[in-house]
Amino acid sequence: MKRIILLLILLTLGISIQAMAHEVRPAYLMIEELTDGTFSVLWKIPTLGGTMPRIELVLPDECQRKSEPFAEMRNGAYVRSWNVVCGADGIESQPIQIKGLSATLIDVIVRVHWADGQGTQLLLTPDKTKGMIGARKKQSRSSQFLPMGIKHILGGFDHLAFLFCILLYMQKAIPLLKTITAFTLAHSITLFLVALGSLTVPSAPVEFMVALSIVLVAAETLSKKNSSVSQGWKMTFAFGLLHGLGFASALQGIGLPEGDVILALLLFNLGVEVGQLGCVLIILIHFRILERIWTGSRPIIERYAAHAVGSIGIFWMIERVIRIINMS
Repeated sequence: MKRIILLLILLTLGISIQAMAHEVRPAYLMIEELTDGTFSVLWKIPTLGGTMPRIELVLPDECQRKSEPFAEMRNGAYVRSWNVVCGADGIESQPIQIKGLSATLIDVIVRVHWADGQGTQLLLTPDKTKGMIGARKKQSRSSQFLPMGIKHILGGFDHLAFLFCILLYMQKAIPLLKTITAFTLAHSITLFLVALGSLTVPSAPVEFMVALSIVLVAAETLSKKNSSVSQGWKMTFAFGLLHGLGFASALQGIGLPEGDVILALLLFNLGVEVGQLGCVLIILIHFRILERIWTGSRPIIERYAAHAVGSIGIFWMIERVIRIINMS
């Protein structure tokens, strides 16, 4: 009976993760003053599974369109840009809204820059679809990259599935610490290379390889033939390079603030690590609770969990191959 209950829990988890297979990338709105009262608007909406969320930007009533929008697809995002004239009062302390946001999992980062070099920013979420553009002030444009990194890893279900497989693969504390460290170093390398423009890789093949990495680590967990510390960190380092490319996709969609590029990268990467470590602790605590309730359950948990996550990885592989074919 315990095995049946465990299997049902894992199947429920698998269905939930499968339904949220695509990582949640933020939308991005940049409003920048060109001349007194005239602003350029850059509106980026991430595509999820090849489809664009049905969200609509509502600017303050005082802002009237001055030019027709220019639209294009860029780095997996639908990008529109146009100019507006916002009257004598400008846009300071004016409301802004994203219609349809409450029906998504997307956050919207809003940045406003004035011609005098000052700016403001706010974050709209599914729970807060409307906000006020704050007063202009001098500030670091990189302050929101720490929470962005945390939200990115928590919304990157394929990355979390890989991390879960690593926890199944490595049981002892020191080997697990070395393996997680290898993953951190590897994804930090490729994240910085892509974000700084030194490396360019199409996102679709990267997403497929990330899914493949989940399947391979799940299979390795089931075989347990090479579960040495050396094998573990080498394998995780290699796959971590791939996952770093995936992390970089979030930054490609919104761009990095000029003058604060390194700081923004460090904060984003730190956010990813904070979220990652939090997930590791939660999973380990649940493992410990299950082992106390059900003595000797670890091997059974590993077997069922590896099968479940590996199956999800295969589903993602097939889904992403179909997406690549449709794009060609």
